[in-house]
Amino acid sequence: MRRIALGLALGMLLGAATTAAQAGAGAGSVSTPRLEIAASYSLVRAGTVVSTAFNMHGGSISMAANVNKWLGFVGDFGYYSTKNVPPAGFTLNIASYLFGPRFSLHRSDHLTLFAHSLVGGGHAGGTLYTAGFQQGSAPPAAVNSFAMALGAGLDVNLSRHVALRAFQADWFFTNFPNGSGNRQHNFRLTTGLVVRFGSR
Repeated sequence: MRRIALGLALGMLLGAATTAAQAGAGAGSVSTPRLEIAASYSLVRAGTVVSTAFNMHGGSISMAANVNKWLGFVGDFGYYSTKNVPPAGFTLNIASYLFGPRFSLHRSDHLTLFAHSLVGGGHAGGTLYTAGFQQGSAPPAAVNSFAMALGAGLDVNLSRHVALRAFQADWFFTNFPNGSGNRQHNFRLTTGLVVRFGSR
């Protein structure tokens, strides 16, 4: 099932890239910013260390440099935390740093659709790693992990320089140690504001 979901996500990303490239070739009248900086709130539905899923709240800062009307490169930096990892109520903090291409579809001056494929790393800490983890085993302390995000979103342009990130939905993969496969298929939902500079 996970392989099927990953295949579908990759297929959607490839389709979005192809559509964006085709649309970008004929959308010369719609302006494209050279640089975009987004500040966002993020909700992560996580199963990072235990089998029971739980919510983490946090935020992210992303910077995107657009090479042309459909292709850009993104740096995404996030921080998410919870004070109640079940079942014992430990704390958990995760920082992520992700980079990769973004494909945008500027269909009008009002809406911008985008899809991205980001890879990088994550760092986890909190009392889950310093005091809890698993009964009968030594806690591993703070740990690092490979991280990846595949997703898409929609920006609503409020003006030439400001947009509302209505949503950004990502499959957010990490492989922190959890004593059971060390693979986490998380879901990240993001919303926020985007400030844009320059135009193409």
